[in-house]
Amino acid sequence: KIVDFIVDTITVSSNIAPDIDISTPFDVSCINNPIDFTSVNMSGDIQFYNWDFGDGNTSTSNDPSHTFTTPGTYEVRLSVTDPDPCDNFTTKTLTIYEEPVGSFTSPAGVVCTNQVVTFNNTTPDNFEGNESFEWQIDGASVSTDRDLDYEFDSGGSFEVKLITSIPGCSNEITENFNVIAGPAPDFTVDDSCVGTLFQFNNVSTGDNIVSYSWDFDNGFMSSSETPEPFEYTSPGVYNVTLTTENASGCVTSIIKPLTVYDLPQVNFSNELSCEMELTQFEDLSSVDNANIEQWQWDFDDPASGNNTSTEQDPQHIFSTSGEFDVKLITTTTFGCKDSTEQAINVRPAPDAQFDVDRICIGEEIQFQDQSTAVPGEVLTSWAWDLGGEFSNEQNPTKTFEFAIDYNVSLTVTSQNLCSNTTNQVMSVNPAPIIDFGIEDACDNQEVNLYDLTNNNGDPVDVYNWEFAGLGTASDSSVFFDFQEAGSYTVALGIITVGGCEYSFNKPIQIQESPQASFSVGSTFGAPPFEVQFINNSSDVEEVMWDFDDGSTSIEENPVHVFEEEGTYEVKLVVRDTNGCVDTTSTIINALFPDLEVELRQLTIVNNKLILTIVNNGTLSVDSLSALVDFGNEVTVEENLDLKLESSAQPKPVNYTLDLNLATRNVDFVCVTINSHLAGIEDSNASNNTTCETFERPVVFVTPFPNPATNKLNLRVVSEANGEMIVRLFNNLGVQVIEDSIDGV
Repeated sequence: KIVDFIVDTITVSSNIAPDIDISTPFDVSCINNPIDFTSVNMSGDIQFYNWDFGDGNTSTSNDPSHTFTTPGTYEVRLSVTDPDPCDNFTTKTLTIYEEPVGSFTSPAGVVCTNQVVTFNNTTPDNFEGNESFEWQIDGASVSTDRDLDYEFDSGGSFEVKLITSIPGCSNEITENFNVIAGPAPDFTVDDSCVGTLFQFNNVSTGDNIVSYSWDFDNGFMSSSETPEPFEYTSPGVYNVTLTTENASGCVTSIIKPLTVYDLPQVNFSNELSCEMELTQFEDLSSVDNANIEQWQWDFDDPASGNNTSTEQDPQHIFSTSGEFDVKLITTTTFGCKDSTEQAINVRPAPDAQFDVDRICIGEEIQFQDQSTAVPGEVLTSWAWDLGGEFSNEQNPTKTFEFAIDYNVSLTVTSQNLCSNTTNQVMSVNPAPIIDFGIEDACDNQEVNLYDLTNNNGDPVDVYNWEFAGLGTASDSSVFFDFQEAGSYTVALGIITVGGCEYSFNKPIQIQESPQASFSVGSTFGAPPFEVQFINNSSDVEEVMWDFDDGSTSIEENPVHVFEEEGTYEVKLVVRDTNGCVDTTSTIINALFPDLEVELRQLTIVNNKLILTIVNNGTLSVDSLSALVDFGNEVTVEENLDLKLESSAQPKPVNYTLDLNLATRNVDFVCVTINSHLAGIEDSNASNNTTCETFERPVVFVTPFPNPATNKLNLRVVSEANGEMIVRLFNNLGVQVIEDSIDGV
């Protein structure tokens, strides 16, 4: 083995070589086309440039321009030096082509308007895909494709130009082309649904059209100018072609897509259906290549008042049990409709009802199920929502602690699995604030106690008062006489309209009332009658006199004159510092003078004569005498030591005469009372005399005067009252009078 080597030393400077790059407008070009080269440097410290273009040509310019004259691939090298001096270089490869030569072939035969013709590009592809093309018709650019497919819309001569280009150079070729005016086929038709009659409307234009040919892309053809409407039985997109030909032999066609939309496949299901309960329906419809956007339900239940729905999955409450033909129509996004109908058997449902005896805050409430099962069945379950508290008892209880509205519902289920729900809002009122007021709290009058309760929305229906065991009452405002002053506890119990019972106790103080009292000098007299009133009341603060003639007084001891004849009830009202009042009154008679003394009764006890005398007049009488007739034998008069006051309510007075009957034997005795007031006679002398008999039931006293002229006094004394017949005869024995007298 032979080994040989050499060793040398190099020095590496710490300086950084300058950066450098080459930029050109394009990487390919054609011969004889100047190319601008640009040096790219970021450091900015290059001092020398040396270009080598690869074709034997060089340059020391920083940005030179160079033209290649021979096609080929060239490696361009740029070397640079900075002041340090440090060197650097870069290269760029360019491809140079011959100039392109374009060519094309035109369509052969007759070319007509309104048909697509093709111009085939025959330009050699020698540029490795770097060429580009532009087609122009009469100077207007119409395409950049390699081949031109073009439809002329009018007849005449046209200049067709093909421009072939590579970077830096291009080539043009032009040809004149003749076009014959042909027909312009066209038609209209609306996209629609399977099963719809499609109407094709021929709107072709052009002169001398001699034939039409339709291809509906479903195996059907037509040569009619306007074909009869027909149905597509399957959905899809159909390319319908209309071909027209004119007398010049121009055949043109148009193809338009027609979309036939699929019908929806309508179907639905529903849950168990019970009358008066929500039945949930679910749409099961489907459609290809579209969406269902409309639903029209008919529940065959006009009595429900809500017989239709446009929801996709509606709920419906059937008004009664039985069979209902429910229909669903669905519509797709393209307007295609179809429908289905199903018989729905609606089962009878129980009737849910409940009641409560009363609703009172803080009190246990008993709920009573009043529901009715389906005939022939029984209820199997109860589901209560008691304002957020749940129960499955038939008759649950619940205490509502707050004064709010509670939503209470009861759902009952029958053996046929049908349920029914009822709802009630239970309004719980706050407990009333019971209170009462008191007026005239005094012991000599009825005290007024009156309700001041704030019922808080539940009016009071019944009041029950209890007065410390002394009595009761049952009204909102009551009166009660406590009889005596002192402290009493009064209880007020109430029952509201809602049936709630509450009670309240309150102590009250009954004050001792003043005692009204007064005296008068006289209560009977002739007007103008002056009366002195003396107030005998004690411990009073106010006095009020009412004289019953329109006059009043607040004097302590007033003097009042009664000017008119009449009977007056004079009242004295007194009030003490507690506000308690008392009233007393007396009768004052202001009457014209009337002397009328009555001997009401004569009584003989132990041979003593006892007189019962009454002053019926308006005058006080203090001068009286009694004239005693002892059996028409002797008459004795005795003065009476007696004064009879006048009064509105005269009282009888008994007076015993000093005379004694023990020594006298008489058949009767008569007593006559006489008043001795100067110038005044008794207004009723007929009641001044009274008699008593002894042994004989009837005593006749000799008439007087005898003889008589126009007046005869006849005295008869009888033990009993009765009728007396009087017959009077003259001295000739002739009867001149007969009269009947009652009340003897």
